[in-house]
Amino acid sequence: MGWDIRLGGLDPAVTSQAMRHPEQVGNLAVVTRLLERFDAAGHDGDELHDLQAVLYRVSYRAQRAADGIGRALHRVEVGKGPDWPPAAGQESIAFAAPHWRLRCAADSRDVEEWRLERWVAERVIRQLRAVGDALAWRVFSYDRRAIVALSRNDPPGPFWKKAGLGYELGALNEIREQRGSFVLLHEKPLSFRM
Repeated sequence: MGWDIRLGGLDPAVTSQAMRHPEQVGNLAVVTRLLERFDAAGHDGDELHDLQAVLYRVSYRAQRAADGIGRALHRVEVGKGPDWPPAAGQESIAFAAPHWRLRCAADSRDVEEWRLERWVAERVIRQLRAVGDALAWRVFSYDRRAIVALSRNDPPGPFWKKAGLGYELGALNEIREQRGSFVLLHEKPLSFRM
């Protein structure tokens, strides 16, 4: 089966499975709550800061799961067991809780089932990234020039295992507390008075 990243590129039976996946269903509720908070936050820097923290946490969870699913898929493709869930430190497990819910069995050796899992995880990440894009649009007062300039960067890739991430998150909170500025988490933190 050919796997296309676009929903319309999938077989209707696969699309139906993907849309009923427990993580896809759960993410629709998460995105709805995030957008409700986004609307309620307006230009309040504290509210936007809190929203970004929640968005970061759910994105971290999805990226961590996608990485583990990709590893499991590769293992199954070469004839090994999936070794799911992936090993992680207790701090990472606690931060990324609850555990990612698979549609397939954790010990499945069916390549197509793991491809569906990966596709759903990547879709969830893109949906959450869209909320982050909306946040950037708000911070930049919907100024297209700023968005175009930032969008010219290479995709940042998964941040869940990025070196120096703890420092960046600490700096984000420190700037918020000391300067009262909302800091948009990007490849380089961007500070704004809101």
